[in-house]
Amino acid sequence: PAYPQPATWSIVLFILTYIAYLCEALLCVCAPCVKCGFGSSTCRYVSNVMSDTAAEGFIAKLMAAAPVFVMNVECYHYETRTRTVSDGNGGTRTETYQAKVVTWSATDHIVYSSWMDRSTKVTGLQSVKLMKMKLEKKLEYADEATYHEFERQRMHFRAMNNFDVHQGYSETMEIEGFTSHVLAALNGVVPKNVSKKMYIIVSVFCGSYFYRVWLDKLCHATDVNIRKRVSAQTIDSPLVFGYETAGNQNIFLGLTYQNFYGTAHPDANIAQAAQAVQNVPTAVPMATAFVPQGEGAAAESANIPKTDGAPPGGLKHEEPDNPAGSAASPAGSPSAPAPPSGASSPAANAQSQLPRGVAVSCPPGGAPGQRISFRTPDGTNLSAQIPEGVAEGQTFIVHY
Repeated sequence: PAYPQPATWSIVLFILTYIAYLCEALLCVCAPCVKCGFGSSTCRYVSNVMSDTAAEGFIAKLMAAAPVFVMNVECYHYETRTRTVSDGNGGTRTETYQAKVVTWSATDHIVYSSWMDRSTKVTGLQSVKLMKMKLEKKLEYADEATYHEFERQRMHFRAMNNFDVHQGYSETMEIEGFTSHVLAALNGVVPKNVSKKMYIIVSVFCGSYFYRVWLDKLCHATDVNIRKRVSAQTIDSPLVFGYETAGNQNIFLGLTYQNFYGTAHPDANIAQAAQAVQNVPTAVPMATAFVPQGEGAAAESANIPKTDGAPPGGLKHEEPDNPAGSAASPAGSPSAPAPPSGASSPAANAQSQLPRGVAVSCPPGGAPGQRISFRTPDGTNLSAQIPEGVAEGQTFIVHY
């Protein structure tokens, strides 16, 4: 047989390398890729170039934004299915695999009473011309009671939406307008070649590395934690705000300007709004944060190392996904539910301790007080009494 010549292999290798290079430099620039080191943070920075005034307003808006905690669950089971595949010899064979079948999903918010902003104070930037700001969101509990209230709501939400053999849970902290990488021109003038367009042109001609080195020399880099401290109690203070209620942006704009440049904001109204809260005492328990066991104390300014621990109960917790060789499938398949084989994880053990629920329809001729039989998704035969107020054809939830 004829084999490709070495020159052909060189061309193929060059093309593949160039494609991988462009993916790293221009395509894989989402926050997860950048955080894990696969994607280019420079592309994200030059995509969010701001003037000094815009950067001040951007940080102030994030500080004034109320945190929103969104819980998500997905209930599912696995089914054994068959498919026909090639056997590699010109024939076919039948194999079995595990398919993930999602049967229920739900979303809700965690409710708290009050919040205050405890974000990083970025100071001493009077002489900085260009600043890279890498931002992260952080949650703090005002006290132990708040932490336990969050955990109670998480467990209640999961228990009330536990309708199948397995349950995946995730939680996100949302802050309006948040983005993870910003490049700010603090003297109001953005250098001519600092733009996404120029970065793309340079990258296409294999100059991405040199552009990054050049930009790094121009910039001062800082990490900014947009940190929200929440409480289960109502606190009376000009710097403490209610559930999902935004703060006074003028206050935070004045505070941001003063932190950036060490002087009051030139707008008298904004400067007065910030000055009015400079010496406001913060009521207990918002003055200090509760740190759950196993977490470090959070940084309060840009020159203190920040912690990386996530709150217990998870801003991210997920049951193991479908096993090797499995595929996701919509609900409605006639096959009987079959959980994946293998040892259960601690998360799966915790899941088994939650009460489960199943939706049951009132059959024709059914009436309140009558006992009916039904089958759960995991194959258990049970019976339940039709509750008051449920009519023929209506659905009610039975927890077991």
